[in-house]
Amino acid sequence: MSPAGEPGATILVVDDEPALLGLVGTMLWRAGYQVLEASAPSEALRIYAEHPASIGLVLTDIRMPEMNGYELAESLKTIRPEAKVLFMSGYTDSVLQADTGRMVGDAPLIRKPFTQHKLITKVAELLGDAAASA
Repeated sequence: MSPAGEPGATILVVDDEPALLGLVGTMLWRAGYQVLEASAPSEALRIYAEHPASIGLVLTDIRMPEMNGYELAESLKTIRPEAKVLFMSGYTDSVLQADTGRMVGDAPLIRKPFTQHKLITKVAELLGDAAASA
């Protein structure tokens, strides 16, 4: 299965749950994407700073130690303003708002649990948008 948008695009996956990090990384790898993994926001920032132009998308959990996914996205955008971010969470909007102080809003979000098909479709959609706007 070849991903739409940018074949072989690199995706940075960020999640503090090792099992989920590995599972999501495997789903993306099987679909033909290059995958970088970070188990903490600080690690994600280091990796992103080393490879800003080659990472097509960052897929990050919202609720994590150190900083939440929204804060991570803001930090990534200081490195590269056009950074594409897809958030993932298994929590309701009200829990996320209470935890982060922010509304979920229009930010790209995929709800856990998700299937490989749903993940790949959402990722391809976002990468396709990135290719169209380049």
